[in-house]
Amino acid sequence: MKNQIGYSLIELLTSILILGIMASIAIPSFSSFVRRSAQSAIYNELVGTISLARLEAVKRSAVVALCTSNDQTTCDATAAWNDGWLVFLDADGDGSLDTGNVFDSDGDGTADAPEPVLRRQGVAPASITITSTQFPSRLSIAPRGRLQSQGSFLICSQQNHETAMALNLWITGLGRMATDGTDADEIVEDISGTNVSCP
Repeated sequence: MKNQIGYSLIELLTSILILGIMASIAIPSFSSFVRRSAQSAIYNELVGTISLARLEAVKRSAVVALCTSNDQTTCDATAAWNDGWLVFLDADGDGSLDTGNVFDSDGDGTADAPEPVLRRQGVAPASITITSTQFPSRLSIAPRGRLQSQGSFLICSQQNHETAMALNLWITGLGRMATDGTDADEIVEDISGTNVSCP
């Protein structure tokens, strides 16, 4: 009789059991990684948007505004930041995207066009929320790239409340990811030094 080469049933079951244990350990870690990546991506989009708005405000020597938008065509004060936002040249400085002739598009001193939209941001992933007490639905940047007020954005993952991310914005228009400050509690702090937490 020939010697048979292969795996016994016990060896196969043991291998499957080990793979099952490894998967049960790895899958939650991977899910957490995916959620954290989505949160980081939205944070980076927000930073990039504010940087673009500052650059355009300085370049055009005009007020540039960001506003919340459900449809990415009009400002909507009832929308949340995670519903999407617009960046536009705010020719009349009212913080609202005007569709009438309020912008001088050819430099002849006559308003002949609606305020131009510079960037549109779509809806964030369903698990991400973006809130701001200081900027509930809009943010304006003056012609020299300075904010009209300072504040923070809080970016949360609904599945993982321990990973609050915050973007702190100063009057100078510079933004910085919030850190745990100088205290020992290792909790991210907003611009006023208050610990942030996701609801």
